[in-house]
Amino acid sequence: MQCITTTNTTDMSVLGIHFQKILEKQFQARRRREMKEFAVQVESGREGRDGEPSLGPIYRNLLEKDGFLPQHPDINTSWDIFRTSVEKYPGNRMLGWREIIDGKVGPYAWKTYKEVYDEVLSIGSALRASGAEPGARIGIYGSNCPQWIVAMEVCNAHSLICVPLYDTLGSGAVDYIIEHAEVDYVFVQDKKAKQVNPLHDLIYLYN
Repeated sequence: MQCITTTNTTDMSVLGIHFQKILEKQFQARRRREMKEFAVQVESGREGRDGEPSLGPIYRNLLEKDGFLPQHPDINTSWDIFRTSVEKYPGNRMLGWREIIDGKVGPYAWKTYKEVYDEVLSIGSALRASGAEPGARIGIYGSNCPQWIVAMEVCNAHSLICVPLYDTLGSGAVDYIIEHAEVDYVFVQDKKAKQVNPLHDLIYLYN
């Protein structure tokens, strides 16, 4: 016996939507379970009234359900977190990447906390010598990589405002963000440099 089943495009679309709804329900159920395991609701949501927006419920880490834990006396900023980590674990691996050897992905290479810290200080010193003052806006334009983190930590070290730049909306979006955010300097990956207006001050941090 030969059985042949045919399904038209409309049936397939309805079936796809049905499965999508099932997956969304499963995702939401899993998310609620995870929230119960790691977080506790401390405030209820409320509907918007008199022009005020609606607000969802507020959740907090289980360790802080009755109030925030005391703040560490030596940690007040993102830079303090990094600096303290360097002091405690200078030889630990911090940033890693895989090198391309003869067109093939090779083993991981690493920089320690201390190596990254020294690099951040050197680049930050050069940036300040170029005229960047605390509060200056610094763009970072490139792929996710260790150097991106280095550039961000440079901003943290000198109270500079980090402005991530994205081209997912097209290359024109980068120049728009630079102008709109009044960016002063841009760390840029070499392959991305052509997409940035040459009138901007560019710092070629990595390739």
